[in-house]
Parts: sequence; structure tokens; C-alpha cells
Amino acid sequence: MTDKAEEFKKMNAQEKEIQQRDTADGKKEFLDEVTNEWVSKNELKKRTTKRKNDAKAAEKAAKKKEDGGDKKAAAKKAGPSEEELDPSQYTDNRRNFLESQRKEGKNPYPHKFQRDMTIPQFREKFEQVEMAQGQFLEDQKIALTGRIMGLRN
Repeated sequence: MTDKAEEFKKMNAQEKEIQQRDTADGKKEFLDEVTNEWVSKNELKKRTTKRKNDAKAAEKAAKKKEDGGDKKAAAKKAGPSEEELDPSQYTDNRRNFLESQRKEGKNPYPHKFQRDMTIPQFREKFEQVEMAQGQFLEDQKIALTGRIMGLRN
């Protein structure tokens, strides 16, 4: 813990002391050394934060110029091919994508959970169980999958 306190003291010692003065109405003003203006403490904090952020942005821009530009921007300028933009090709593009997923051994429509039994197995197991309306078998957990084809009272 003392190491962090020492680091904090060193960090504060490296910072320049900010000149301050009291105004006639009893408020304190601080000197902005860049513009040589007397401003409030909050305004001084805003200005220093903005200068730091601007410096970081300038560094990033310089770094991008050194790297030869933004790769994503170049890809956006190139854009998708004519075939991908043609509305009549949407279904063909989707089919091709699904086929490529299947060839790679991936399931294009993966299950989000594993089922415990099929619906016929469920009916076979619980058909004989009679329960009053609103009662549940809370000690059993079952995961079923399927499509509801009809819903009757």
C-alpha cells in the first residue's frame, strides 16, 4: 500500500503547481498557462482534458498515416461485388453460404439447448399422469423441441 502512496506523491510532485488567486467576490481563479487566462477550476480541468484528448487523437492520426491508412476504410471504398448487390441473387447467395457452412462441418442452424426426449416419448411417458389444472411436476426438468402445429383447449 505504501508503494502506491509513494507513486501518487511522485506523480503529484512532477506536476507543476497551478497558480491561483482570489477574486474580489471570494472565489478562486487558476491560471491557464497555455492561454494566460484566469479561469475557474472546472474550466481549467475541461481545457486540460480536451488538450490531452486532442493530443491522443493527433498521435493516432499520425500513426495511421505511418501505417499506410485505415484498412477498413479501404475495404469500404472497394465495397461489395456486383453479384452481392443484385437483389435477384440474394437467395442464391444465402444458399451458397449455407452450403459452404455445411461443407466446413458447421451446422448453420445450431440448437441452443439439448433436448431430453422427443414429443412422442414425452406423450408416452406422461399420458397416464392425471393432474389437476395448475399443478406442475416441479421435481422433473425436461427439454423438448418441436413446432406447435395446433393449439386446442
